[in-house]
This record gives sequence, C-alpha cells and structure tokens, in this order.
Amino acid sequence: MPRLPIVARCFVLLLLTAPINAVEKKEARLVRIGDLPSQEIRIRPGLAAADTCIVRHDSGVVWKIDGWVIGNELYKEYLDPAASCVNPYPFTVTEIVMAMYFFGMPLLYVSVDVEEVDNSVPGCPFPGDLLAISSEWEVQIPGTGLYEIWVPLDTPYVVNGPFFAGFYIGNTLDPADSPAVITDDIPIQCTSYNIWDSTTGYVDLNNNSIWNFPGRLVLYAAGITGGNSSQPEPALSLIAPENNDTLFGSTDLWAWDTSGSEIIDYVSFEYSSGGSYVEIGRDYDGLKALRDGVNNSGTGDGFSLSWNFSSLPEGTYTLRATAYDTLGRSSSNSITVYLEPTPPVPTITLPNNGSGFCSPLELLMTSSDEDLSFIEIYRHDAQTNYSAGLVTLDQSTLGDTNGNPGDGNHAANGEYGDYYCGPVAAAIAVKLWFDRGYEQLMKEGLDVMSIDTVAERLAEKFATRENFGTYDENLLAGLKEYSATHGNEITFDYRRNPDYFLLRGWIEEEERAVIIGLGGTPGVWLAVDGFSEWEQPDGSYLVRLSDPLTGTLMDVAMR
Repeated sequence: MPRLPIVARCFVLLLLTAPINAVEKKEARLVRIGDLPSQEIRIRPGLAAADTCIVRHDSGVVWKIDGWVIGNELYKEYLDPAASCVNPYPFTVTEIVMAMYFFGMPLLYVSVDVEEVDNSVPGCPFPGDLLAISSEWEVQIPGTGLYEIWVPLDTPYVVNGPFFAGFYIGNTLDPADSPAVITDDIPIQCTSYNIWDSTTGYVDLNNNSIWNFPGRLVLYAAGITGGNSSQPEPALSLIAPENNDTLFGSTDLWAWDTSGSEIIDYVSFEYSSGGSYVEIGRDYDGLKALRDGVNNSGTGDGFSLSWNFSSLPEGTYTLRATAYDTLGRSSSNSITVYLEPTPPVPTITLPNNGSGFCSPLELLMTSSDEDLSFIEIYRHDAQTNYSAGLVTLDQSTLGDTNGNPGDGNHAANGEYGDYYCGPVAAAIAVKLWFDRGYEQLMKEGLDVMSIDTVAERLAEKFATRENFGTYDENLLAGLKEYSATHGNEITFDYRRNPDYFLLRGWIEEEERAVIIGLGGTPGVWLAVDGFSEWEQPDGSYLVRLSDPLTGTLMDVAMR
C-alpha cells in the first residue's frame, strides 16, 4: 500500500448550498474497466481488527462513470450487515469505503457518515436522519488509477439494522482530473443515492430523470459484529513517567493496554494543571517489538509520544492517558508529576565525548535554567577496560516443561528456553544488585533463590511463555512489579536508541545495571557487563554483553 499524505481537517457539517445544473450531470458517460487493479488509501492503516466484517452488496467493479462527479456532493449506499456477516447485530461501523477513479493527482476533502433508513415508502429504503459523521480529511491522490478510499468514523457507531453509508466530497474537482465513481452492472432501485444541492434533493442513481447508472455504487462499510464481545475492554497503564516523578524539559510518554485487546483505535495523552485537560497528542500506532532471541523483533514503540513542555510554567501537573477501542470503549490512567521546563542541568558542548585534549582544557557548557548561580565540575580517570562483574546465565537451562531442564528446553520440543533471553538478562541484572547488597531482590521469605529461579519468576512477570518472547512493555512493567514485592528499593529508567557514551556513563560512571534490547533478526535482550578499550580503527566501540545462548561474555561492536 502506498504511503500517502493524509491530513485531518476540522469537524465537518454537511452544507450543500451550491447548485449544480442537472445538464452537467447528463454529460456522464460509461467506461468499462472490469478487472482493473485498485490501490487502497487508508486514513488509519492499522484500524482493521482480525474479526472485521465487510458489509458490501455490489458484485464488483465493472463501470466507471466519467463526467458525473463535480464535487461538493454526497453519495449514499444502502447496507445491511445481515446480508454480509454472521451474527451481525449489534454491528459497530468503524470505516466507510468508496471506490473512485482519477486521471491525475487531485486533492480531495472527504468525510463519511451513517444515516438511518427511512422506510416510509414500502420496499424503497431512503436516507433518513444523520446518526454519525466523521471529521473531514485531506487526501492527496498520488496518480492516475483506481482507488478504494477508506475513511474512519471518529467514534465507531453501533447499529442494530440496515443503514445508509455516506461518502462526502467536500471540494470542487477539476474535470481534467476525470474523477469518476464506480459501479457494478446490476442496477437496483432504492440502493444508491446522490445529492448535490438541496433543491434537487436525493437522486436515486438507478431511477431518475437525469441519467440512470448501470449498477450500484461500489460504496461499502467495515465494522465489527455482535458488539465484538470476544475482545476485552481496554485496560490502560502509564508505564512512563511514574507517579510523583520530576520531569526536565521534555519526556517520553509511554502507555500500555494490558487487556490484550486487538481493537485499540488510539491512545490520547493529556495534561492538566488543575483545570480542564489539554490534549498533548494521539498515537494510533500501537505496534511494539517482541524480542524472543529467535525471530525478527519487528518495529514499534507501543503507544508513546515525545512531549516537549519547555513552554509550560513550572509546577505540579496531572498526566492522563486514555485508550479508545473501535467499539468506543475507553480506559484511562492518571499520574501526578512535577514539571521543571528549564532544569538546572548543564550540558558540556566542548570538548566532544571521546575526543582527546591537551592542557589547558577549555570547557564550554550550556544550561536552560534561568536561576543558575554556579556549576561544580569534577573529574576522574575513565578505565580503558571496565567490567561490572556480571554473573552469566545460559538460557538453555530454563523454560523447562517436561521435567528435564538439562535437555536444552528447545522450542522444537515444545519448551521455552529458546525464548528466555529477556528473563535471563533481567535475572543477571537482579543478581548484580543482590551482590551489591540489595538482598531482598533474590529472597522468598527467608530463602535466597538461585539465579535460575529468579529468571523463572521474571518469566512469569514478563508473560514470556504466553508470548513466546518478551515485549518491551512486559519487561519494564514486570521488573517494576517484581521489585515492588522484593524490597522495593530499585528505581528504573529507559532510553530509546542510546548512544555509546550514554551507555558507558550509566554503567561505569553511575554504576547502573543495564539491559539492552536489540532489534533486527533476531531481536534479543542482553545484559551489559562493560567495555573493552575505546574507539576502534573502524570507528566502532566494543561493548561487552552476556550471551544468553552460551552463558559467556562477548564483545560486540557498537557504532
């Protein structure tokens, strides 16, 4: 599917005020296009759920109607979910789709709606009262061809019977672009309608005095049957930041739907300083990486946003994240944070990280804090080689299901050891803090657990067996939950795409325990032990990691 520029515009009210002379509509002409391949233009590519049902009654693309489409007009199609879906009602309408052909690259302003069926004339359904309407969207057609344009309702609408789906073109179109609607070859009265001015009113496209179409419009809807009771309601949790955090200048907002629903539409992030909430933004793409040590991790940061709040006044704020599913159900989670938009955090701009220097050294620094009085500067010698002293662990001894943990516990035998890189890396980090004196981390009651047992406890928190790997959200949330019941003395932080010097600063300077998630094939979780030397001849740096496959340390190049 092509990546197309799509822009949301203001909420649209249908105003049909500019009459189009009926003679212009009489200039329409038929062109048979048959099996011409089509392209999809989807406003929200990730909206469709696995159990989406398409309500469509045409027999397929046959004709394009040239010279009919002018713009500033509304098309309607009668749709009955019972004719397309099993156990159809209640039916939740999520998207409406219309097929069109263009000879050129016009810009469209489009919106969709749902209307009641007026059955006052027996046997001839007619568009009735408006039930739901979408925002207007700006869609750039990328070139000549046949397109199916998918437009979502802002809020999915539930119907319990047939309805009319509407597709509105909100701007005047250039005839040179040859915009055309599409039909099949079965004309059925009282199914396809068009209105372009209030004087003419709705025209039955298969029974009128202007120009009769040769078939029904290719105009249909997508939705979810039976209220989709199989999908749980959203259950949202804010992973980051945490309650009572103090935030500096900008931060990542990261939320997680813990219900496992497959029909989350989007997550909205908002803030309030005591009054009404102000929306920061929405994330419609909840794709997230699964790191299993075997397969490609995929991409995605879950439901997250980067928020720069440097223009807000300093103070206490409430952050709220709300998940909405395609059935209109929602779940919210709120936390309280303190915002410091201009923090007293100095940044060294000269010399650069890793660069050599001679005496005397000139230091240049910046800070956005307006009340800064002085900066203290310290130094200590960085080691050429650094090791945190990790205890390693081999994942092949874990994930046992048959009572024989020494058989490798491979996925080919129905066991889970191959997927345990996440629990292994986390258990190694827990052991590091245990060795530093935080003994509650590895205790159950008065007993000290082995590192293998800790890994299995963490695998439960991470849902590693259920997911055949560990998602980012499960790992961070699971570690927090584990720590809370084992002394509650550890704090957590994360960075997306850290550079070498941030990593080295965390491990060597600040003595943190660090787990790194690598993407690609395979996606894998690894505990970081330290570093070997400095910059290599090829410009890379060597990071020492714990290999979960062998239970040994290895140097890996980082650029």
